[in-house]
Formats: sequence, C-alpha cells, structure tokens
Amino acid sequence: MVDSHNRFYFGLLYFNIFILEHFNYKGNLKMMEIGSYRGESTFMWASSGMFKEITCVDPYKGETDNKNEYFDEDWSTVKRDFWTNIRYFDNVKLVQDFSYNIIDSYPDNYFDFIYIDASHEYEDVKKDIQISLPKVKHGGLIGGHDYQKPWTGVIKAVDEIFEKPDITFEDESWVKIKS
Repeated sequence: MVDSHNRFYFGLLYFNIFILEHFNYKGNLKMMEIGSYRGESTFMWASSGMFKEITCVDPYKGETDNKNEYFDEDWSTVKRDFWTNIRYFDNVKLVQDFSYNIIDSYPDNYFDFIYIDASHEYEDVKKDIQISLPKVKHGGLIGGHDYQKPWTGVIKAVDEIFEKPDITFEDESWVKIKS
C-alpha cells in the first residue's frame, strides 16, 4: 500500500485526461505553455501524445517567486533541466522571451490549449490571460497553475476574468473552456 501521494503528478495526469476527453481523443492539438521553468509539466504534456505542437514561452531570466534562491540555482541550471526533460520530444519548441513580446506572432484562434504558469503576480497573470484568450480557439481551453491561497494574485486574476474556473485539479491547476 502506498502511503504517500504525489498531488503534482496526479493533478497533471488528471488534467491530461480531462483534455483528452474534452477534445474527444482527437489528438494533433496545439498548445502554448507560458512559464515552462524546468519543463516538468512540459514533459507531462508531451508524454500524453495528444499535442502535435507545444510552444513553451519562458525568458529564463528575472524573478522566480524565490524558487531559484530557495534551491540555490541560477537560470542556466533551470534551462538545462528544461532541455533534459524534453529531450525525447520533437514537438516541443522553446521561445525564450516574455509572453507579451511574442503572443501576437500567432494568429487568433490558433491554439487548442494555453497553460499559464509564469509570474504569480496579479497584474502579470491578468495580462497573460487577457493576451492569451484571443489565441485560444472557441471550445478550446485556457488554464494555469497555482490557483491556491499563497498565490492570491492568481486567484484574483482568474476570478476577476472568469468568475471561477470550470475545474480545478489537485495540483492547483485550473481550466476554463472558451465559449
């Protein structure tokens, strides 16, 4: 009997199952991940096999909500871990920049799914949602991570724009279906 439970793994696993079911197992989906950091969630998305294209957007510079300081690491180590995690997947592309600098290089209604896990500050999350929404197809999904108490900026931005997410997962991911 297992006496521990990895809520981060299972949260993303159930999120992947939700995405598969939402899109009726069609595959060949396009997604953008804003804030990929070490590529752990990228690995989960890519391993699912449902995405023909995963665009990861991360500048690999700036503030990290103290993650780099906590782990005593620098951006080069974090970026190396990203490349290690995605090394088996040829459908993952890294755009090393901020989302607001590159989002308009994609047409509206291009992505089936956009996942936001970059800055957790209210204004930044709100801006990422607002600039991403037009890029998500109707019936597509927009979601993110850290919809939880320590990250009140995430909660405030998501609730202000959507009232509430359609679903939250045990890793604190959230999702809204674009109507």
